[in-house]
Amino acid sequence: MAFVPLVALAGFAVVLERRFPWRAGLRLDGLHWLQSIVLMLLGNVVARLILPLSVFSAGIYAASHEIGLFNVIETPIWLVFPLSLLVLDLVDYMRHRLMHISETLWRAHRVHHSDEVIDASTALRFHPLEALITAASHVGMVLLAGIPPEAAVTFAFVALFFDVWEHANVHTPHFVRHLDLVLITPSMHRFHHGSEEVQMSKNFGVIFSVWDRVFGTFRSSTELHADTRFGLGGSSTLSFRTLRDLLFDPLRKG
Repeated sequence: MAFVPLVALAGFAVVLERRFPWRAGLRLDGLHWLQSIVLMLLGNVVARLILPLSVFSAGIYAASHEIGLFNVIETPIWLVFPLSLLVLDLVDYMRHRLMHISETLWRAHRVHHSDEVIDASTALRFHPLEALITAASHVGMVLLAGIPPEAAVTFAFVALFFDVWEHANVHTPHFVRHLDLVLITPSMHRFHHGSEEVQMSKNFGVIFSVWDRVFGTFRSSTELHADTRFGLGGSSTLSFRTLRDLLFDPLRKG
């Protein structure tokens, strides 16, 4: 299941956070980590209980039944693989942006944005409802596009890596910022986690920055400042201290 490699990546990130912090002075909050791990575990369980297929089994099903665009239109595997990664990344961009636009979906997504200290634990801090929506969107696109199972699993692991990398409180060399010509860098994603509305409305991408550029939501990583505040700021008066707050947040107004 996804939580095994995700926790392993997050654990490695914690080691780097202690050695090479981006924002110094942050302490390891055991309760915060426990809450994030519980959310992540529940998200995996909910997705597996409700969805009949994983992305891998969806890819096998599409191939064996010859359904989906890549199975209908003969396409060389060397082209199918990168196209599959781009298509799934576009799905993530559109889903992420929609969760900011829709008031209903935002109530599930704001659990993630409520974190005022961005570190590796934030990569686990997703409401189970959002985890289900994300998994369903991936499975649906794998079937629709006929994405091979190998490409689907590769995307899943690459997305996990970027999820942890983008949230970890780890200093990255200055030259890494130039990667935002192609990729979503930590500074780009930290800008998205800023508490101001203009910040949360930019940089929705997960792996590739091309979609933010194409759809006009790109902000350069150079616009992130050391004193940037994270969280919901004044946009919410709700408490996110307890696990109960986090789990029942989609039912709350505010």
